[in-house]
Amino acid sequence: MSNQLTAEPLFFDGGDVLGEGPYWDPERAALLWSDIMDSELHRVDAQGNGHAVTRTDRKVHAIARSAERPWYLCTCHGYGLAWLNADNGKLVPLVNPEPDLPDNLLNDARCDPSGRFWFGSIHKRHDPSGSLYSFDANRKLIRHATGFGASNGIAFSPDGRYLYLADTYTGLYRFVLEEGQPARPELILKADDGYGLPDGLTIDTDGCLWVAMALSAQVARLTPEGKVDRLLKVPATFVTSCTFGGPDLDVLYITTARAGRPPEELAREPHAGALFAAHVGHQGSAEVRYAGVPDADGRSTQ
Repeated sequence: MSNQLTAEPLFFDGGDVLGEGPYWDPERAALLWSDIMDSELHRVDAQGNGHAVTRTDRKVHAIARSAERPWYLCTCHGYGLAWLNADNGKLVPLVNPEPDLPDNLLNDARCDPSGRFWFGSIHKRHDPSGSLYSFDANRKLIRHATGFGASNGIAFSPDGRYLYLADTYTGLYRFVLEEGQPARPELILKADDGYGLPDGLTIDTDGCLWVAMALSAQVARLTPEGKVDRLLKVPATFVTSCTFGGPDLDVLYITTARAGRPPEELAREPHAGALFAAHVGHQGSAEVRYAGVPDADGRSTQ
Protein backbone atom coordinates (compact mmCIF):
# COMPACT_ATOMS: atom_id res chain seq x y z
CA MET A 1 0.00 0.00 0.00
CA SER A 2 1.36 3.41 -0.95
CA ASN A 3 2.38 5.73 1.84
CA GLN A 4 0.72 8.66 0.03
CA LEU A 5 -2.94 8.94 -0.88
CA THR A 6 -5.13 11.65 -2.37
CA ALA A 7 -8.53 12.65 -1.01
CA GLU A 8 -10.86 11.96 -3.92
CA PRO A 9 -13.51 12.59 -4.87
CA LEU A 10 -14.84 15.93 -3.76
CA PHE A 11 -17.66 14.91 -1.43
CA PHE A 12 -19.67 18.07 -0.79
CA ASP A 13 -18.73 21.55 -1.96
CA GLY A 14 -20.36 24.05 0.36
CA GLY A 15 -17.58 26.65 0.30
CA ASP A 16 -17.36 26.77 4.10
CA VAL A 17 -15.61 29.78 5.59
CA LEU A 18 -14.39 27.59 8.45
CA GLY A 19 -15.55 24.00 8.15
CA GLU A 20 -14.92 22.13 11.40
CA GLY A 21 -16.03 19.39 13.77
CA PRO A 22 -17.06 16.57 11.38
CA TYR A 23 -19.16 14.00 13.27
CA TRP A 24 -20.71 10.79 11.98
CA ASP A 25 -24.01 10.02 13.73
CA PRO A 26 -24.85 6.35 13.12
CA GLU A 27 -28.43 6.77 14.32
CA ARG A 28 -29.13 9.48 11.76
CA ALA A 29 -26.85 7.75 9.22
CA ALA A 30 -25.54 11.23 8.55
CA LEU A 31 -22.43 13.33 8.71
CA LEU A 32 -22.72 16.62 10.60
CA TRP A 33 -20.21 19.45 10.66
CA SER A 34 -20.06 23.18 11.43
CA ASP A 35 -19.24 26.18 9.34
CA ILE A 36 -18.18 28.05 12.44
CA MET A 37 -17.91 31.57 11.08
CA ASP A 38 -21.38 31.40 9.52
CA SER A 39 -22.94 29.78 12.64
CA GLU A 40 -24.28 26.88 10.57
CA LEU A 41 -24.64 23.18 11.32
CA HIS A 42 -24.62 21.12 8.13
CA ARG A 43 -25.84 17.57 7.53
CA VAL A 44 -25.63 15.13 4.61
CA ASP A 45 -26.13 11.38 4.25
CA ALA A 46 -23.43 8.85 3.42
CA GLN A 47 -23.76 9.61 -0.30
CA GLY A 48 -23.54 13.36 0.18
CA ASN A 49 -27.26 13.82 -0.45
CA GLY A 50 -30.08 15.32 1.58
CA HIS A 51 -28.11 18.41 2.54
CA ALA A 52 -29.69 20.35 5.40
CA VAL A 53 -28.51 23.47 7.22
CA THR A 54 -29.47 24.54 10.73
CA ARG A 55 -28.52 28.03 11.84
CA THR A 56 -27.54 28.74 15.44
CA ASP A 57 -27.29 32.04 17.29
CA ARG A 58 -23.76 31.17 18.47
CA LYS A 59 -20.75 29.62 16.78
CA VAL A 60 -20.71 25.87 17.49
CA HIS A 61 -17.34 24.09 17.47
CA ALA A 62 -17.85 20.44 18.42
CA ILE A 63 -20.78 18.13 19.18
CA ALA A 64 -21.53 14.79 20.81
CA ARG A 65 -24.84 12.95 20.43
CA SER A 66 -27.00 12.17 23.45
CA ALA A 67 -29.67 9.54 24.04
CA GLU A 68 -32.33 12.23 23.54
CA ARG A 69 -32.72 13.13 19.89
CA PRO A 70 -32.33 15.74 18.49
CA TRP A 71 -30.14 17.04 21.33
CA TYR A 72 -26.35 17.15 21.17
CA LEU A 73 -23.91 18.41 23.78
CA CYS A 74 -21.68 21.05 22.21
CA THR A 75 -18.95 23.61 22.75
CA CYS A 76 -19.87 27.07 21.51
CA HIS A 77 -18.91 30.72 21.71
CA GLY A 78 -20.15 32.66 24.68
CA TYR A 79 -22.00 29.82 26.40
CA GLY A 80 -19.12 27.38 26.87
CA LEU A 81 -21.00 24.07 27.04
CA ALA A 82 -24.58 23.95 25.80
CA TRP A 83 -27.30 21.64 24.57
CA LEU A 84 -27.91 21.98 20.84
CA ASN A 85 -31.15 21.01 19.13
CA ALA A 86 -29.86 19.97 15.71
CA ASP A 87 -33.30 20.28 14.12
CA ASN A 88 -34.02 23.93 14.95
CA GLY A 89 -30.68 25.34 16.16
CA LYS A 90 -31.84 26.06 19.72
CA LEU A 91 -28.95 26.37 22.18
CA VAL A 92 -29.45 25.96 25.92
CA PRO A 93 -26.44 27.04 28.03
CA LEU A 94 -25.04 24.59 30.56
CA VAL A 95 -21.80 25.91 32.03
CA ASN A 96 -18.93 28.19 31.09
CA PRO A 97 -15.75 26.78 32.67
CA GLU A 98 -13.72 29.94 32.03
CA PRO A 99 -15.89 32.99 32.75
CA ASP A 100 -12.81 34.87 33.95
CA LEU A 101 -10.98 34.37 30.62
CA PRO A 102 -12.91 36.38 28.02
CA ASP A 103 -10.24 35.81 25.35
CA ASN A 104 -10.62 32.03 25.62
CA LEU A 105 -13.19 29.86 23.88
CA LEU A 106 -13.98 26.16 23.92
CA ASN A 107 -12.90 24.10 20.94
CA ASP A 108 -12.68 20.45 19.87
CA ALA A 109 -14.21 17.66 21.93
CA ARG A 110 -14.84 13.92 22.11
CA CYS A 111 -16.52 11.47 24.50
CA ASP A 112 -14.45 8.77 26.16
CA PRO A 113 -15.68 5.15 26.43
CA SER A 114 -17.62 5.94 29.61
CA GLY A 115 -19.47 8.82 27.97
CA ARG A 116 -17.57 11.68 29.58
CA PHE A 117 -17.30 14.70 27.31
CA TRP A 118 -13.69 15.92 26.99
CA PHE A 119 -12.88 19.31 25.49
CA GLY A 120 -10.17 21.93 25.41
CA SER A 121 -10.02 25.70 25.41
CA ILE A 122 -8.09 27.97 23.10
CA HIS A 123 -6.85 31.54 23.48
CA LYS A 124 -7.73 33.87 20.60
CA ARG A 125 -4.07 34.92 20.32
CA HIS A 126 -2.67 31.54 21.36
CA ASP A 127 -1.42 32.59 24.79
CA PRO A 128 -0.88 29.45 26.93
CA SER A 129 -4.06 29.84 29.01
CA GLY A 130 -6.02 26.96 27.47
CA SER A 131 -6.97 23.86 29.46
CA LEU A 132 -8.22 20.30 29.05
CA TYR A 133 -11.53 19.44 30.76
CA SER A 134 -13.97 16.60 31.22
CA PHE A 135 -17.72 16.82 31.89
CA ASP A 136 -19.47 13.68 33.14
CA ALA A 137 -23.07 12.49 33.15
CA ASN A 138 -23.68 14.18 36.50
CA ARG A 139 -22.31 17.43 35.07
CA LYS A 140 -19.19 17.30 37.18
CA LEU A 141 -16.61 19.51 35.49
CA ILE A 142 -12.90 18.75 35.99
CA ARG A 143 -9.89 20.66 34.70
CA HIS A 144 -7.17 18.09 34.10
CA ALA A 145 -4.32 20.07 32.54
CA THR A 146 -3.53 23.62 31.47
CA GLY A 147 -0.94 25.68 29.62
CA PHE A 148 -2.20 25.11 26.05
CA GLY A 149 -2.32 27.87 23.47
CA ALA A 150 -4.59 26.25 20.90
CA SER A 151 -6.19 23.06 22.17
CA ASN A 152 -7.65 21.16 19.21
CA GLY A 153 -8.31 17.52 18.31
CA ILE A 154 -8.86 14.92 21.06
CA ALA A 155 -8.89 11.11 20.75
CA PHE A 156 -8.72 8.01 22.93
CA SER A 157 -6.76 4.90 22.03
CA PRO A 158 -8.87 1.76 21.41
CA ASP A 159 -7.15 -0.07 24.26
CA GLY A 160 -7.94 2.73 26.73
CA ARG A 161 -4.28 3.46 27.50
CA TYR A 162 -3.90 6.93 26.00
CA LEU A 163 -5.54 10.28 25.46
CA TYR A 164 -4.21 12.38 22.58
CA LEU A 165 -4.50 16.17 22.38
CA ALA A 166 -3.34 18.50 19.62
CA ASP A 167 -2.05 21.90 20.73
CA THR A 168 -1.81 23.34 17.24
CA TYR A 169 1.17 25.66 17.59
CA THR A 170 3.09 23.34 19.92
CA GLY A 171 2.37 19.82 18.72
CA LEU A 172 0.61 16.58 19.54
CA TYR A 173 0.55 15.33 23.15
CA ARG A 174 -0.02 11.80 24.40
CA PHE A 175 -1.28 11.35 27.96
CA VAL A 176 -1.26 8.05 29.81
CA LEU A 177 -4.71 7.32 31.27
CA GLU A 178 -4.45 6.19 34.86
CA GLU A 179 -7.85 5.19 36.28
CA GLY A 180 -9.46 7.42 33.69
CA GLN A 181 -7.30 10.45 34.49
CA PRO A 182 -4.65 11.82 32.09
CA ALA A 183 -1.07 11.80 33.36
CA ARG A 184 2.53 12.02 32.16
CA PRO A 185 2.02 14.16 29.02
CA GLU A 186 4.53 13.52 26.25
CA LEU A 187 5.01 15.66 23.14
CA ILE A 188 5.14 13.00 20.41
CA LEU A 189 5.05 15.31 17.37
CA LYS A 190 6.24 18.90 17.25
CA ALA A 191 4.17 21.43 15.35
CA ASP A 192 5.45 22.29 11.88
CA ASP A 193 7.99 19.48 12.08
CA GLY A 194 7.94 19.11 8.31
CA TYR A 195 4.25 18.16 8.14
CA GLY A 196 2.22 21.20 9.22
CA LEU A 197 0.22 22.20 12.29
CA PRO A 198 -1.86 19.52 14.03
CA ASP A 199 -5.54 20.47 14.14
CA GLY A 200 -8.59 18.21 14.35
CA LEU A 201 -8.02 14.46 14.45
CA THR A 202 -9.51 11.01 14.74
CA ILE A 203 -8.25 7.49 15.43
CA ASP A 204 -8.58 4.18 13.62
CA THR A 205 -9.18 0.72 15.08
CA ASP A 206 -5.44 -0.02 14.84
CA GLY A 207 -4.75 2.81 17.29
CA CYS A 208 -3.21 5.14 14.70
CA LEU A 209 -4.16 8.79 14.50
CA TRP A 210 -5.36 10.67 11.43
CA VAL A 211 -4.44 14.31 11.99
CA ALA A 212 -5.52 17.26 9.86
CA MET A 213 -2.30 19.21 9.35
CA ALA A 214 -3.50 22.80 9.03
CA LEU A 215 -2.02 24.95 6.25
CA SER A 216 -0.28 21.96 4.66
CA ALA A 217 -2.99 20.46 2.40
CA GLN A 218 -2.72 17.04 4.00
CA VAL A 219 -3.83 14.62 6.68
CA ALA A 220 -1.09 12.59 8.38
CA ARG A 221 -1.50 9.10 9.81
CA LEU A 222 0.59 8.72 12.97
CA THR A 223 1.49 5.67 14.97
CA PRO A 224 0.78 5.79 18.74
CA GLU A 225 4.38 6.92 19.20
CA GLY A 226 3.93 9.88 16.83
CA LYS A 227 5.71 8.52 13.75
CA VAL A 228 4.14 9.61 10.45
CA ASP A 229 3.55 6.52 8.35
CA ARG A 230 1.15 7.81 5.67
CA LEU A 231 0.13 11.12 4.13
CA LEU A 232 -3.21 11.91 2.53
CA LYS A 233 -3.06 14.87 0.15
CA VAL A 234 -6.05 17.24 0.13
CA PRO A 235 -6.70 19.83 -2.63
CA ALA A 236 -7.12 22.65 -0.11
CA THR A 237 -4.36 24.18 1.98
CA PHE A 238 -6.41 24.88 5.11
CA VAL A 239 -7.30 21.36 6.28
CA THR A 240 -9.11 21.59 9.62
CA SER A 241 -10.38 18.21 10.86
CA CYS A 242 -11.36 14.66 9.94
CA THR A 243 -13.45 11.73 11.13
CA PHE A 244 -14.39 8.22 10.07
CA GLY A 245 -17.95 7.62 8.97
CA GLY A 246 -20.26 5.87 6.56
CA PRO A 247 -22.19 2.63 7.26
CA ASP A 248 -18.95 0.68 7.77
CA LEU A 249 -16.99 3.56 9.33
CA ASP A 250 -14.39 3.16 6.58
CA VAL A 251 -14.62 6.58 4.92
CA LEU A 252 -12.42 9.41 6.16
CA TYR A 253 -14.30 12.71 5.89
CA ILE A 254 -12.17 15.86 5.87
CA THR A 255 -13.26 19.45 6.49
CA THR A 256 -11.45 22.45 5.03
CA ALA A 257 -11.69 26.24 5.25
CA ARG A 258 -11.31 29.47 3.31
CA ALA A 259 -10.91 31.78 6.32
CA GLY A 260 -7.87 34.04 6.21
CA ARG A 261 -6.44 32.53 3.04
CA PRO A 262 -4.90 34.88 0.43
CA PRO A 263 -6.83 35.49 -2.82
CA GLU A 264 -4.13 33.93 -5.01
CA GLU A 265 -4.31 30.70 -2.99
CA LEU A 266 -8.10 30.57 -3.25
CA ALA A 267 -7.82 31.11 -7.00
CA ARG A 268 -5.62 28.01 -7.22
CA GLU A 269 -7.90 26.04 -4.92
CA PRO A 270 -11.49 26.50 -6.09
CA HIS A 271 -12.73 23.81 -3.69
CA ALA A 272 -11.23 25.30 -0.54
CA GLY A 273 -13.90 25.10 2.13
CA ALA A 274 -15.32 21.86 0.72
CA LEU A 275 -15.83 18.53 2.44
CA PHE A 276 -13.65 15.72 1.06
CA ALA A 277 -13.82 11.96 1.49
CA ALA A 278 -11.31 9.15 1.07
CA HIS A 279 -11.25 5.37 1.42
CA VAL A 280 -7.95 4.91 3.23
CA GLY A 281 -8.04 1.17 3.97
CA HIS A 282 -8.78 1.62 7.66
CA GLN A 283 -11.84 1.91 9.88
CA GLY A 284 -12.81 4.03 12.82
CA SER A 285 -15.12 3.28 15.74
CA ALA A 286 -18.54 4.74 16.41
CA GLU A 287 -18.50 7.90 18.48
CA VAL A 288 -19.61 7.31 22.06
CA ARG A 289 -22.72 9.15 23.21
CA TYR A 290 -22.49 11.70 25.98
CA ALA A 291 -23.82 9.85 29.03
CA GLY A 292 -25.89 12.73 30.37
CA VAL A 293 -29.36 13.72 29.16
CA PRO A 294 -31.20 17.04 28.97
CA ASP A 295 -34.61 17.79 30.40
CA ALA A 296 -37.51 17.47 28.00
CA ASP A 297 -36.99 21.06 26.87
CA GLY A 298 -33.20 20.77 26.74
CA ARG A 299 -32.46 22.54 29.99
CA SER A 300 -30.00 20.97 32.40
CA THR A 301 -31.21 19.60 35.70
CA GLN A 302 -29.46 21.48 38.49
